[in-house]
Amino acid sequence: MIGRSNYRHLLTGMLLVLGAWSLTTGSVFALEKAEPKNSRTSEQMSEFNKVCQELKKLFLEYYPRAKVEQSGDHLEIAFKVGKQATTTGRTILAPKIDGILCDLDLKPGKYQSDKILPSRVNEMRYVIIEMAPYNEPLDKHLHTRLLFDPGTPEIFITRFKKLVDKFENQIEKKKTTTVSEAKVKTQTKTEPVTEAEAEVAGRPSEPDKPETTKEEKTDFGAPKLSSYSFSEGRFKVKLPGNPLTKYKDTAGMRFVQYQYEEPQGGYQVGYAILPGQIPYSQQGGFLNSISQSLIKSHPGKHEEHSLKWQGYPGRQIDLKVESKDKTKKRAYIYRTILVRRFLYIIEATGTEAWVASPAVKEVL
Repeated sequence: MIGRSNYRHLLTGMLLVLGAWSLTTGSVFALEKAEPKNSRTSEQMSEFNKVCQELKKLFLEYYPRAKVEQSGDHLEIAFKVGKQATTTGRTILAPKIDGILCDLDLKPGKYQSDKILPSRVNEMRYVIIEMAPYNEPLDKHLHTRLLFDPGTPEIFITRFKKLVDKFENQIEKKKTTTVSEAKVKTQTKTEPVTEAEAEVAGRPSEPDKPETTKEEKTDFGAPKLSSYSFSEGRFKVKLPGNPLTKYKDTAGMRFVQYQYEEPQGGYQVGYAILPGQIPYSQQGGFLNSISQSLIKSHPGKHEEHSLKWQGYPGRQIDLKVESKDKTKKRAYIYRTILVRRFLYIIEATGTEAWVASPAVKEVL
């Protein structure tokens, strides 16, 4: 529990940070990205590094605090790990509760061992998946081990295996492309994907941009939503596509935010991990102070509501703000929910028509 003096300090720090939490779809409170600006894979990057970059992005979604180490042809990603004994009596580095460990090694030739791969073994306290996709043009295989808590979302495991398999499947397809196939590819900028492939890849099956400006303003039909689970934040959310992740550690608290933008607006879902639980008698005042701070920083018409989520207290603010020249209007739905040490923040912001659309209601 947080004492009275510490509570005041916490509230001050929280208001400063949340005051900078942008209610637009732009950048938010100078959050750090785990990937550098030049992290996009280029044509010159090795196939191993391409797989590594995709895996780093995947882990960033689910484990933003994971430690990443890459050296030469080896990649290790770890979160909440420690030495543990196996069923055979050996001591290895393995994940703790909610933890995960990934090891990738690029090795010459085909995988050769008595062990049949791919394999999945339940070690009771954790599960081990081992793979070794082989790329014939490179004459190398990617020896992969993933050790994870049994409660890890299965969608994460599916996406992980699909990315590792790319080392074999997609590269071979690219290396054996015929001249006629190449001509066809130059005539089209995008290739269609099935809904299942799009869901596993974490992106919508339809193109990101509508064909006409008119459709952007009027077509708000709810798209196919994909479920995303974030173990550190202990929550799941459904979004139209793969969100951008940002985070910041400050004032003894951790702030994580997931953003997804559309032509007429965008969603921001995130959480703050507090140093301790807010006393029950102070929870209402804590949430009210955050709401008032946001209302003051965005003058305009507003409505504030109290809400309950699975028995936990929360607030919702509906805002409508005009530009200084009163030619443009922007609407916001902003929710805060306090669950023990976690303050969850859910936001939708955009044109009035978009915020009031069935598509947004389905997400919220």
